[in-house]
Amino acid sequence: MAANSAPFGEGVGMRIHHSRLLRTALIVAVAGLAVTGCTFTGSSDGDNGRTGGQTGDQGGNGNAGGNNAVIAPVIADLASIDGSTVTVPLDNVVVLESGDVKVTVWTGSVSDPKVAEFVAGKDDGSATFNPGIQPLAVGGTSVSVTDSDTGEVLTFDLEVTP
Repeated sequence: MAANSAPFGEGVGMRIHHSRLLRTALIVAVAGLAVTGCTFTGSSDGDNGRTGGQTGDQGGNGNAGGNNAVIAPVIADLASIDGSTVTVPLDNVVVLESGDVKVTVWTGSVSDPKVAEFVAGKDDGSATFNPGIQPLAVGGTSVSVTDSDTGEVLTFDLEVTP
C-alpha cells in the first residue's frame, strides 16, 4: 500500500483515504454553512469573517459536473426589512442578516405558525448563526422581530411559494 493511501478507520472494516476524507469533510462543512446562514468568528478572507449569505457558484457543490446543487438561502437585511415582503420557496430558508447587531438579541414571532417559524440566532463560541425563518407550508403570514436590547420591532410579510 502506498504511503499516501493509508487506510483510515481500518478497525471497523472501512478504508477511506485521508485526502478523500478531508475533501469530503470540507465540502460538507461549506455546504452546511451555505444552507444555515452560519458565519465564522475566526479568521476570514477579508469580508469581516461573515460567510453565510455570500454569493457564489450555485450550480453545483464544487465537483466537476456536480448536479448536487446547494440552494443559497434567501438573505434579508434587518436594517431594511421593516414593512417589506420577503418571498421564499418552501424548500428554502430566510436568513435574517443582523449587521453589527448581535445575532442573539433578536426574538421573533410568526402570525401563522402553520406557515413558518422563527429560528433564533446563536453564538456557540466558534460559530455565529444568524436568526432566520423556516418555511413550513405554502402561504402568507406576518413576521415580527424584536431587538431585545433596544426594543425596536420590525414587521414584514412572508410569502412561502411552492
